[in-house]
Formats: sequence, C-alpha cells, structure tokens
Amino acid sequence: MWIRYNSSVENLTLLFNPSSGGGRAARLLPEIRAGLESLNFEVDLRISKSADHLREMAAVASRKPEGLLICAGGDGSNRIVIDAMLAEIGEAPLPTLGLIPAGRGNSFLRDLGIASLEDAFAAIAGREKRKVDVARFRSEGRVSHFINCLGLGFISDAGRMAYRMRALGNLSYVLAVLWEILLLRRHRLILEIDGKHMEEDLIFVEVSNSRMTGGTMQIAPAALIDDGMLDLVLLQRMGRISLLRTFPKIYSGTHGVHPAVRFLQAKRIRIDSPVPKLLLPDGDLEFHTPVEIEVLPKRISCFHLPGKKEEPRP
Repeated sequence: MWIRYNSSVENLTLLFNPSSGGGRAARLLPEIRAGLESLNFEVDLRISKSADHLREMAAVASRKPEGLLICAGGDGSNRIVIDAMLAEIGEAPLPTLGLIPAGRGNSFLRDLGIASLEDAFAAIAGREKRKVDVARFRSEGRVSHFINCLGLGFISDAGRMAYRMRALGNLSYVLAVLWEILLLRRHRLILEIDGKHMEEDLIFVEVSNSRMTGGTMQIAPAALIDDGMLDLVLLQRMGRISLLRTFPKIYSGTHGVHPAVRFLQAKRIRIDSPVPKLLLPDGDLEFHTPVEIEVLPKRISCFHLPGKKEEPRP
C-alpha cells in the first residue's frame, strides 16, 4: 500500500505509449490511471500515436519545470522523452520524472527500486527524488541521449534479428542470441576512452549508465546511475561453447569471471570502425559508428524508492 504525503488534489501530465512492450502497455492503462487517481491526482492523459508524437508531447511538457510529469512505457519511451526534453530546453532545469514500467525490460527503473506498477505508485507518492546521470552521444551529424545503455556488435546484431522475429514475442530475442552465437562475428573497433586509444577485434561493446539490460541481466554489475561515469563492457575473443556457458552468468552479474570479459569506466568515449556498425541505444536500432559519448552528471531527477532492496550485486 502506498500513502501520499499530501491529500489535496494535484494535476499531473501522463505521457503514455500504448505500443510499449509489444502492445502490452495498452492493457495496463486502466490500472495505471486508477493507481494515479487513487493518489488524488487529476490525470492529464496524453497518449502517443508514434515516436515522433511522443517526442513532441515531451518537448511541450519540458517547458513547465515545476510541473509533475509521468512517463509510462519502456526503456525506449523513457529515452525518447528525456532526449526530447533535453533537446528542447538545453541546460535549463527539467521537470522531475515519474517513470512507470510498461515495457518489456524496464531495465533502468530497477536501479530506481522500481520493478512493478506498485513500486512506481509508491515512488510517486513518496516524492523521494534522485538525481541521475544521462549519456549524450553524437552520431551521423545528430545529438541524442540515452539513460540505460548503448550497444554495438553482437548486441545490435541480435537486436536487429529479434526485431525481424518480433511476432514471436519474448522468444524472438532468445532465438536471435542463439543465431548470433552460431555466427559469432568479431568486429574491428577503434576506441578512445578518456583520451586513451585502443584498437582490437571485439564481439561487442556495451556502454552502460545503469546495471541492467534486457530486464534482469546485470551486464554492468558495478555501474551506478549517479556516479558521473559510464561503464564499458567489452567482450574479447571467446569461442561458441564458452559463450554459451558464460552467457547465463549475466543474470547474476558474474560473467566478468571470464578473462574475455573486460570492464572499464570513462566520462568520454569515442567508437569508430572501418565499416559503419549499427548502434542500439536503449533498445532502439538507430545510428551508426562513429559515435562520441559523454556523461552528463546528475542531469535529471527521478522519483525512486530509497528503501527498496535492489538485486544483489556480485
């Protein structure tokens, strides 16, 4: 049970993406709206018709930094909203965000102590704020942002294959991963990590702001969302059988015991490749290398559950 500190009626704007989670979000709308109204909120519901429409609504909402703004969707929806707000107002203050999990993975929210609708309602009711980092990246002449992670190589290739098989639901990503393990390609990548140059063949690179990906996979187990650093996970040379044995360890965050898994931290990163590589920022198949990434320390504030026990770190 969640109890709001103030019993007076207050207005809030709810940006809602019904297509999140493969359409699962649409079925959650009555429960989400009822939950917010039970907290004595007058809900101004804004339902997105497309990604561009969601972006437009977020840009308008960003002009009211004192307002209460809630986003219900997945990691991709959160990225669109935050990216649009930062593009609209630059360095000015942003509204505090309440994030409601309505996607498939909802990975970023787990570092806010939010793993369910009930958790989200409790966080909004409690009004405990946490300032968190955002990653800004430049690619193809454009500037964008992510809050969870950006991957390339095996990760984006599997994401592209899963998208092609999306009619299979959650099974699509499992099959895509198995397909990519069968192919197991390595990619020649040139990296600059806080000014240090390295060039090698890697299976994948993941740049993480938070610990989780794919919902419950602790790909960057030491990552913190408010430490002013980005965590890199590099997968070097590894055989198919070894990868099949190591992959399940990502759920407990113990995959780093394998010598081919390397963890680094940085504030600024540049990744290039002889052939442009597809990027996967917060689950969206968009942009290509070269890409430049930097952290924006504690750029946004989100409601969180400070007392919620998070998944144990390895």
